Amino acid sequence: MANLKIGVVGLGRMGFRHAKNINTKIANAQLYSICSNDKDLAAKAKELNVTKYFSDYDLMIQDPELDAIVIASPSKFHPEQIIKALKAGKHVLTEKPLDSSVDKIENLFNEINKYKNLVFQIGFMRRVDKQFANAKNIINQGTIGKPILVKSFSQDAEQDIDQVIKFGPSSGGQFIDVSVHDIDLMIWYLDSYPKRVWAIGQAYKYDEFKKWNDGDVVSAMVEFNNGAMGILTASRLGSAGYQASAEIIGTDGHILVDKLDIEHNVVTMNKDGVNQKLYRDFLSRFNDAYVNELDNFVKSINDKNYDRSQLEQAIAGMYAVNEIQQSFYDKEMKIVNYPKFLKVK
Repeated sequence: MANLKIGVVGLGRMGFRHAKNINTKIANAQLYSICSNDKDLAAKAKELNVTKYFSDYDLMIQDPELDAIVIASPSKFHPEQIIKALKAGKHVLTEKPLDSSVDKIENLFNEINKYKNLVFQIGFMRRVDKQFANAKNIINQGTIGKPILVKSFSQDAEQDIDQVIKFGPSSGGQFIDVSVHDIDLMIWYLDSYPKRVWAIGQAYKYDEFKKWNDGDVVSAMVEFNNGAMGILTASRLGSAGYQASAEIIGTDGHILVDKLDIEHNVVTMNKDGVNQKLYRDFLSRFNDAYVNELDNFVKSINDKNYDRSQLEQAIAGMYAVNEIQQSFYDKEMKIVNYPKFLKVK
């Protein structure tokens, strides 16, 4: 089987990680080209051992040898780059979000669905993380009965706070930037879409967040169409490191997922007490998941698996987090109204 030739657009932390993984960890694939407006593009191309590098995305996707694109550019470029790649006959794996707003999402949805012979996937890495995916398998087996409540917690390492503050004004708010992963998990676990949401939070420690009406710790309650509940919290104050955890409560039991996110699952106990080292950041916590994500993408292309169910769930999640963010701004409960093209669960 010939290796799939994959290009990566966007070489920030996420894009560079994808490029390195394709180069070294993904079977039946090769890093064929990269695209970025980075002034050090040539040096990065050399480091990645790739000879085809572009600052012009249109030139990149015109290459007939290119099979697939991984989109890791800033969010505002995603819609246009997705459509251009599909029109050029390239399979697409894109980082979230599909778009920075829901205003034009129906057009994007329709455009994506024109190309049913191409694989299109969205990078929600928790779905392919071993622990979070195992929880979904347990739910599907009926071990905990009917799932009725999902609690999800996401916390960034506080040592990255300067970078978070720098990009905060363009992030869309912490719910849109971070909690979209928690909402996606809830939709996946509960097999239903959010109905009503209510959000609270503040800038408890870093007043800079107040400048763009955001918080350093925020939380939301969610009611789903099937009656299930969700509680999510997102924090920028992880003094001990990065965390992502979940608890799923069912009618006959419950599941705890990575309650402490202990690196290497190592706990040290000595005269000073118990020490548990957390992960440095999301890249180290989900290192294996990012490999799984690319591996699944390549396998889907080779197996001609064109399932688009994740696309509808991702769009539902976008509508939900937008209303959660609006609830935070307006300090009141919001109803999530979905477009007619979605088959609301």
